[in-house]
Amino acid sequence: MDISCVILNYNDANKTISLIEEIKDYSNLDHIIIVDNLSTDNSYEKLKKKESGKVTVLLSDKNGGYGYGNNLGIRKAYNEFHSSYIIIANPDVHFTEKNIEAMAEQLNKDKETCIVAPKALKPNGENQTLIAWKVQNLLDYTLSASMIYIKFFSKKYYDLNQFKNKKKVEVDVVPGSLLMVNAEYMMKYGMYDNGIFLYGEEETLALKFRKKHLKTVLLLNETYIHEHSVSISKSFPKAIKQKKMNLDSRFYLIKNYYKITKFQEKIISNFFKLAYFENRVIFKIKDFRNR
Repeated sequence: MDISCVILNYNDANKTISLIEEIKDYSNLDHIIIVDNLSTDNSYEKLKKKESGKVTVLLSDKNGGYGYGNNLGIRKAYNEFHSSYIIIANPDVHFTEKNIEAMAEQLNKDKETCIVAPKALKPNGENQTLIAWKVQNLLDYTLSASMIYIKFFSKKYYDLNQFKNKKKVEVDVVPGSLLMVNAEYMMKYGMYDNGIFLYGEEETLALKFRKKHLKTVLLLNETYIHEHSVSISKSFPKAIKQKKMNLDSRFYLIKNYYKITKFQEKIISNFFKLAYFENRVIFKIKDFRNR
């Protein structure tokens, strides 16, 4: 059983190198594949110096986004290293050999599991706001473009009380910051959608694998730290630009993964324009209060 770890870097070489140093001696990790997403700084040159028998550094031909970059690493792991399982990790996470062992054990025991992840914690040890969430129906996913709707009315969230006293639960979606996938299933049915630059990648995987009756499992007894790196804000410093990208990805996902008519598409497009305006107003108010 060969296990690879794919780490996507964009203008964050120091953070990526820090993670390499943390995990390079893990006995149950066979390969570390770093994909530099055509950084605009000297990240690739710095990362290239860390190459070894265990560490491979790839340079993407373009900054095609989160999915595009990770797909390069996944193909490398499967086609050249013949990895059975692949870890997808953000540079700003901290995970252990025990996490790897537990994730691989779940994939070994249950061949219907395609994705498995530990529970994400903040650096202070508290639970992250979202440790898993549901695949939404068309109406809920559309209306969730509104910040007001997502905060007060969305059906996206699990009742975490149902997770109490359980070691693991089957869920729809886990955060993309750290997860392990069955490499064969990923290549055959999944892969990230290259049409999405950022945001929504987790939902596309969930929708693809749900069609094949494959499971996503959250390990509640296993935890990792996610620091929430500033790498996104380096590329898109204004929050409203990030929200616009989120809305664009959401609209792409709806058009390609939900069955909608041209009439529905027009209505959803207009609603997203209103949601964008709502977001601008909310961000302006927040910015004014923070001054």
